[in-house]
Amino acid sequence: MATLDDTVPYGVAPGNHDYDWWETVPVPQYYHQFFGAQRWSGKSYYGGSFGALSNDNHFDLISANGIDFVIIYLIWRDQTAPNQAEYDWADSILKAYPDRKGILVSHEIINPYRSWGWNGQQLYDTIKGNPNLFLMLCGHYGGEAIRFDKFGDNVVHSFLSDYQGDVNGGNGKLKVLKFVPAEDILRIETYSPTTNQWYTNSGAQVSIPFPMGVTDGAIYELEPLCAPGKRLEVRSGNTADGSNVSIWGDNNSNPQRWRVEKQSDGSYELIPQHATGARLNVSGGGTANATNVDIWTDQNQPYQRWTLQSQTDGNYEIVPNHATGLRLDVSGGANTNGTNVRAYNDNSSSGQRWRLIKQN
Repeated sequence: MATLDDTVPYGVAPGNHDYDWWETVPVPQYYHQFFGAQRWSGKSYYGGSFGALSNDNHFDLISANGIDFVIIYLIWRDQTAPNQAEYDWADSILKAYPDRKGILVSHEIINPYRSWGWNGQQLYDTIKGNPNLFLMLCGHYGGEAIRFDKFGDNVVHSFLSDYQGDVNGGNGKLKVLKFVPAEDILRIETYSPTTNQWYTNSGAQVSIPFPMGVTDGAIYELEPLCAPGKRLEVRSGNTADGSNVSIWGDNNSNPQRWRVEKQSDGSYELIPQHATGARLNVSGGGTANATNVDIWTDQNQPYQRWTLQSQTDGNYEIVPNHATGLRLDVSGGANTNGTNVRAYNDNSSSGQRWRLIKQN
């Protein structure tokens, strides 16, 4: 596991084979020795643990391509000894991070018949009221299975993946989750690093809908792909109509923060947080190539409305509604402070792709 340390964020969920013998004793000392909280101390993504024993239950906060996740890991419990306090803790973590997509991992949740495992129903009933929860992952029972449950408008998919009964103990098979923002799809695939093989049998490849678009009413910073570390900014924090926009180094200021407000046609208005009566605006409603972009008092017009088109790399092209062949563009794809931002013909360049970074 040391290969993963300081390379990618990860967590663990102890199972029944981490016990000396079922629940006659707590999780053995070797789990705490090698996978206790001390292993993750100082990791920026590690959220903390719950319980008297170190790291039996813990959670991570992970972000990728503008999508924020909270991932919770719960210890396995025998059917005669579920721990409601642990489930309540998981519920509290989901509630503490409502804007993060929630994933829960535990050794046993469902079985190969798509029914609940020993304590799966109790766990789900405790946490199902959180609309940010979308995925639960487990093992324990040999095989693969998928079930989905709906509570209100929220659907939670549960996946069982366990290959210990396969040839050679499964050849290290693992599930690979691919989030595709451009299609609002989560693709789950199966791969063996031992045989370097991707599996295509039923259950090995699954796609589920997973909306990953922007959150209406949320505040974002906009980072151009051509200039990492820079942000779309109202120049000098000016508030007057016609104040220019450019890129500038991230300084955590309101002129670099934009609230997105969804309109009835599906487009968005982008509102600078230092001048909330204004909107990101194509100057004069122009449609010519290289028309300047500024801010202007809300006019409720198409030249102040923008379609956010997600791309396969997780970035967005930002398209003015009145001139759909144009894109919000960093002039010349430059990366220096003060570079102008304009509306320019679509050229699929890095100067026209923007990362939307959600602010807490």
